[in-house]
Amino acid sequence: PLTLPLQIASPSAGPLLLQAGSVQVINANNVLEHVPDLAALMGNCLRLLVLGGELRIEVPYERSPTAWQDPTHVRAMNENSWIYYIEWFWYLGWFEHRFNMISSSYLDLKLQPCVKENASFMRVVLQKVETTASERTIARTMQADLRLPEDAIPEDDDFATAASAEHAPQDAELRPTSRPAAPTHHGQALTALAD
Repeated sequence: PLTLPLQIASPSAGPLLLQAGSVQVINANNVLEHVPDLAALMGNCLRLLVLGGELRIEVPYERSPTAWQDPTHVRAMNENSWIYYIEWFWYLGWFEHRFNMISSSYLDLKLQPCVKENASFMRVVLQKVETTASERTIARTMQADLRLPEDAIPEDDDFATAASAEHAPQDAELRPTSRPAAPTHHGQALTALAD
């Protein structure tokens, strides 16, 4: 993730100070298909946007020749490309905010609205929203690395020691020495975002 605030020099706008929650609109016109770490980019956009701010996206549609004709494209996008950002936000380590899909439409090669079967591009507008109490509860339970303080059993706890000895497996190889690591779905890519 970006370290904010961040001072940058823009060739067109001059010096800029990027701060969390300071941007009303981000336009990403034919950008996302070029970005190797899309989850990090989306997280940075979420952090930069004000509450209610919009991320306006246009990308090649996966079933169109435009999706893969450019050798610098690293992905194709479709209707399911937005699920992690609007519904499964917790998987990316997001907690307080997520995106809500405001609109989604298909465009032909002339960038005119069309039906899905004739689509060359997708246009999507995502809006930064606060998560609800219910969503935060789900996030707490679904995050793979979630550990609550009550999960730990102190080494000097007489009850825990007695219970462990009473129910210990006879074969030492079967006895767990520590809690197994929580499973992750995308492994290293998500671990890097959490750092």
